[in-house]
Amino acid sequence: MKVSIPVPESDLIFLGMPKWTLNCPPVTEFLKKTEMRRRKVVLVITYGGFDEKRYAKDIAAKIYRKGGMVEGTILLRRKEVQSGEFKIFLREWMDNFLDF
Repeated sequence: MKVSIPVPESDLIFLGMPKWTLNCPPVTEFLKKTEMRRRKVVLVITYGGFDEKRYAKDIAAKIYRKGGMVEGTILLRRKEVQSGEFKIFLREWMDNFLDF
């Protein structure tokens, strides 16, 4: 089944994804098909295991290679998401990032 990937219109992209192993096929496909030149990207990555920092660096490298810039990255552990704790971290991070 072929999935259509919408083309973002904004120069700022919030890209949320789970860290599966060291590849997330939907995100990989999105990055392949999306023009990233001069776009600012914010990464929100959930994970349950390990190697989340290397995963984030790999995704960021793909974005940089396509001419985009990673403006911020937040890594949220699965247990924080399941318990709802992530809301505290995410809100604090977004307050700093978006400068409310």
